[in-house]
Amino acid sequence: MRCIVYLAAFLATCSANDITLFNHCPFTVWPGFLGNPGKGQPENGGFELGAYQTKVVSVQGDWAGRVWGRTKCDASGHCETGDCGNRIECAGAGGVPPASLVEITFAGANGLDFYDVSLVDGYNLPLKMTPISGFSSRGQGKYDCGSAGCFADLNEICPAELAIKSGQWTVACQSACMKFNTDEYFSCAANDITLVNNCGYGVWPGIQGNPGKDTPENGGFALNAGDQKVVTVASNWAGRFWGRTGCDDSGHCETGDCGNKIECAGAGGNPPVTLAEITLAGANGLDYYDVSLVDGFNLPLTIQPVSGYKSNGGGQYDCTVAGCTNDLNPNCPSELAQQGADGNNDACQSACGAFNTDQYCCRNSYGTADTCKSSEWPVNYADYFKQNCPNAYSYAYDDSTSTFTCTGDPATNYQITFCP
Repeated sequence: MRCIVYLAAFLATCSANDITLFNHCPFTVWPGFLGNPGKGQPENGGFELGAYQTKVVSVQGDWAGRVWGRTKCDASGHCETGDCGNRIECAGAGGVPPASLVEITFAGANGLDFYDVSLVDGYNLPLKMTPISGFSSRGQGKYDCGSAGCFADLNEICPAELAIKSGQWTVACQSACMKFNTDEYFSCAANDITLVNNCGYGVWPGIQGNPGKDTPENGGFALNAGDQKVVTVASNWAGRFWGRTGCDDSGHCETGDCGNKIECAGAGGNPPVTLAEITLAGANGLDYYDVSLVDGFNLPLTIQPVSGYKSNGGGQYDCTVAGCTNDLNPNCPSELAQQGADGNNDACQSACGAFNTDQYCCRNSYGTADTCKSSEWPVNYADYFKQNCPNAYSYAYDDSTSTFTCTGDPATNYQITFCP
């Protein structure tokens, strides 16, 4: 059956943008939102949108992230396609491929908005995005303020070897990379990232590629105490790593869970969780990397270049160690603490995660670096993270003391250490 989920961008003011979601399908769709690192989660990441209904979602003026549609979600929150970990509000988790994605960057390079519809992670339903007001065209053809999207129902014509079936019907169409997971179907791998577990217990690393990037190791694996594993990624790969703890035989993890499975397969980790974020061969050919506590903390983690790089003499943020070496759980403020089954703190929430206010989440009227200063919060919870982990992001606009860069020579290999 043909349908389309239609997104229209309205540039409402200089500091906020409206995204209107139209569900033209004759069935309910559950939109999912995932902000890029530090950009916030509109509507806490998801909601229900009935057949032929619309909803306006306001985002900050420099928001960037992805939007997708989930189908056939049940009362438990599990969705047949695009699931983000058995919950309606994805809360920082990505959708499990295959899923059609809208990717947006507002006020990017040269002040331009960048947007596209991506089938790199596969397809689940038709999707379109178009600007509707508050913009000016530069007269540069169909890619200048035009409609991006996929208007056809690919499930009807999906090759049998790529089809995801529900009964006799195809409900999604996998990408070749997802189905066959070969080097030929994504890109040449050029950088090694070694994951080291120095904790006195097992850790289950999770891996999520940014939009359009692959998912190494299908998104996760077990790493015993004292073990290490080399993960090879494409030379232009970008994404995030995190450590999960307390995982059981069903795949459910006490912290960092990605939907009750060891291989996260494109899904993100459930906050609170310590994140290592990396973009290889980014702007000006630099690698960008950081450790983020914006989504909270669950275990100490560092990332550092180990070979194949050259320093630019740029000081403490040039090819040095980023991360958090202290365990923040024992002294986590009680109102932020997440307790495990044993009664001890197993994670420490961010203020945004605990209270979900615009000010703590740096969104809406607080959606810029000028309006969201942790020093002006009712309680400066970010200071607890920053004082204990000065080389990690403590909240969304902590860029100046948190982002590290390095130049590949020819390609930088990195080490991520759990419990350094």
